[in-house]
Amino acid sequence: MSNMILKNIVYVILTGFWLYSCHGKVENEQQITNEDSVETSGIDSSENIIQESTMYPYRKVDSLIQLLEKKYDDDVLQRLENMCQESDGDLAESFHELGKRLFDIHLLDFVKFLSIHKESCLREKLILGISAEIAVYGKEERRKIINEERNKYLEIAKDKNLPPNLIEAINDIYREIKPEIFD
Repeated sequence: MSNMILKNIVYVILTGFWLYSCHGKVENEQQITNEDSVETSGIDSSENIIQESTMYPYRKVDSLIQLLEKKYDDDVLQRLENMCQESDGDLAESFHELGKRLFDIHLLDFVKFLSIHKESCLREKLILGISAEIAVYGKEERRKIINEERNKYLEIAKDKNLPPNLIEAINDIYREIKPEIFD
């Protein structure tokens, strides 16, 4: 039994050295699923390897999101906003999901930021992200789902005693949801 564990440890270490030698170019790094097995998902083609010059922004965005998940900070959010404005391609598309995560995690602070920065890139990405999520539903269901989701956030806002201007900012966001752009 201990010999098997030792073999697995050596395997993990060797795999780690291999991944390290790739200089972080592997998008989906290995995931340890339990003590006895290692799963390396996503390393099956060169399509999963990101150019080194494009990897840094992804890591920086991930770091900023992790900081915001731990504790809200206006400066960190502003740095994320700046990166959003400068992004294009896959990185720009990833901000759709990130905007929704921030909306879920820090509703009060994020809505306050968005109400001050009405032309925010993160606001635009949030609206596109919600629109994309709702676009998967049938056309006849979408309005109902938009209203249900808006009401859910308005209820949370009221429970957190958000001021009327921020409640209106949530309404404004949901007025701009247009899932039909993804049809």
